[in-house]
Amino acid sequence: MSTRRIIATYAFVMFFLVIALLGTVTAAFGGTSYTEAAGRQSLYTLTAAKARGTIYDRNLQPLTNAERVYVAAVIPSRETLAKLNRAVPEEKREVLRTALESGKPFLIEVTTPVSDDGIQTFSVTKRYANPQPAANLLGYLDSDYNGADGVEKSFDALLAENHGEIDVTFAIDALGNAISGETMHVENTYRFADGGVMLTLDKRIQQCVENACAEIEKGAAVILDC
Repeated sequence: MSTRRIIATYAFVMFFLVIALLGTVTAAFGGTSYTEAAGRQSLYTLTAAKARGTIYDRNLQPLTNAERVYVAAVIPSRETLAKLNRAVPEEKREVLRTALESGKPFLIEVTTPVSDDGIQTFSVTKRYANPQPAANLLGYLDSDYNGADGVEKSFDALLAENHGEIDVTFAIDALGNAISGETMHVENTYRFADGGVMLTLDKRIQQCVENACAEIEKGAAVILDC
């Protein structure tokens, strides 16, 4: 074999060796980057409750914030399903299973406090009852918890002064799933908002009238103090 042919063959082999080596290095670095990206943690925050000033009747009976409920912040796992099943009403158990299967942190209302790894429960007030007395008069809130109608809107600034909330932060992976074994971080500035607005209506009388008029499709009722 001539010297020229030997050199050409050697160069040909070295060329493919270099190509193969570059491919291996690229795959190795790319794989490492992908693994790091997949394993990289980020933070996910849910607001478990918000405080807002209370609206009262003439006897200082609360028309809003009248009911206390328990809200659980949950990191999904098989263990949390067993614990929560006993604290969630039967009609909400399918919702619970779906939330747990999603793998993402979530909030759920429970009937009794539940405390365990991956679960933390908070006692908070429910803004509106079901049914809510004088609902048309009180109005409602928008998605940012600001007054959008009725008394809630007219006295929005005053009611908003009594603010606070419970924010729960979770560690999640690149797919948004909760990372098992990580603890949740709670920032709690929530308190019962006893300051607020007093109206002239009587809650007890209001409820009696609404019950009496429940079957009326259209109309209005007026109560006169003779």
